[in-house]
Amino acid sequence: MVLLLAGAARYSLHLWNKSVRRQTEEAARTAAAWPSTSPSVILVLLDTLRADRVGCYGYARATTPGLDAVAPEAVLFENAYSQAPNTPPSIASIFTSLYPTAHHFTGKNRLGEGAITLAESFAAAGYRTGGFVDAGYLRERFGMGQGFQTYDDAGGGFEAILPKAAAWARAEPGRPFFLLVHTYDIHTPYEATPAPYRDTFVQGNPSSDLTSEDLEEIRTGKLRRTLTAEETRHFSDLYDGGILHVDALLATFLAGLRGGRLLDGAVLAITSDHGEEFMEHGSVLHEKLYRTVTHVPWILRLPGGEHGGLRVPEVVETIDLAPTLLAAAGVPAHDGMQGRNLLPRLAGEPLADPQAVGQVTWDAEELGYYRGDRHLLLKPSASRIEMYDVRQDPLEQSNLAAGDPAAVGALGAALTSRLEQASRRNYVRRGAESRAVLDPETEKSLRALGYVQ
Repeated sequence: MVLLLAGAARYSLHLWNKSVRRQTEEAARTAAAWPSTSPSVILVLLDTLRADRVGCYGYARATTPGLDAVAPEAVLFENAYSQAPNTPPSIASIFTSLYPTAHHFTGKNRLGEGAITLAESFAAAGYRTGGFVDAGYLRERFGMGQGFQTYDDAGGGFEAILPKAAAWARAEPGRPFFLLVHTYDIHTPYEATPAPYRDTFVQGNPSSDLTSEDLEEIRTGKLRRTLTAEETRHFSDLYDGGILHVDALLATFLAGLRGGRLLDGAVLAITSDHGEEFMEHGSVLHEKLYRTVTHVPWILRLPGGEHGGLRVPEVVETIDLAPTLLAAAGVPAHDGMQGRNLLPRLAGEPLADPQAVGQVTWDAEELGYYRGDRHLLLKPSASRIEMYDVRQDPLEQSNLAAGDPAAVGALGAALTSRLEQASRRNYVRRGAESRAVLDPETEKSLRALGYVQ
């Protein structure tokens, strides 16, 4: 155990050469033209959406008719895992294709300028870049707007965000763009979901007066109690209503892009940063590395619906998203990306050694590792090791670690090898990040989401 954790912690971070960054910025400024055949790229981040609540991932409830309609003309990654169980490090990993311990962004600081983001890579290739995000930890003051020529972090949910994003996408016909849209609408407070969506799946009136704010206090331990079965079902039902609401807004947005001839030739990726827990492991919301939190949807529609209907069963990571999107657009990826381009897998090439790493980087570091149908969890602060068979036990209720030490050892060795390999591929210089200063509006936004107590 000690050797494993020591090996996992041995990161020799390479210094980032600022002259390379200047070359990247210069390329963006001087790009006078762009290939007319370059596809636009649209990235949709549905914050707090767990994969098993999506219809095309097998959910019985009709929470996502819009996403389900996209699936037949898209590639669906059945086992995609986020790199962290909360928004700041997870989305930073999506943007940079780096593990959290390489980009260092926790939300208490800014994303360091030493990291090259997906938006910066597209800008350097002559793309128009626009981000329309739902405030919180996506605000510009956290460094998340790097590379976006237009970055709107006013928030307001998809009701406010998507019309502005659609107008921006139509603004320069013929020029390829990279567009990011993000929403916290699925996130707590669940009660904020408008009718009739909020109550679509609610079964009766709960006898409890608990609120989403109380859930945050249960998560942090300020309110020492658990949820009853009735309370758990009620909040889970509200959560599903929030998903339905977002799905309806997204479907309208995509229909508008399709009608404006902006979608068919574009690359579209829809994913999430993490899921949500409802007492599967003794608590609620998201802070743990269990599959309920780290298993996220990833739907990838290529121009013309190429490879539509393909389902990829192998384990992949959300750090794979950036190099895959860049490759789909014909834009070079930086050598320092720790994820990999998955397009060859779609063309029939086998995916060598599929695996995924999850990291909790606050307090004591925790690690998660997916390989095949096994999920290893290392919790050094609790001196605990867990291992689950996610195929037979997707909610991870039966810990197999004690009964199969050989499998635990093999997974631990593979995890150490993966982290050491990844540490040789990154372009962040340590110490480049700085502490974020919260203005009253940002603090209010984070407090509403439960991130500030």
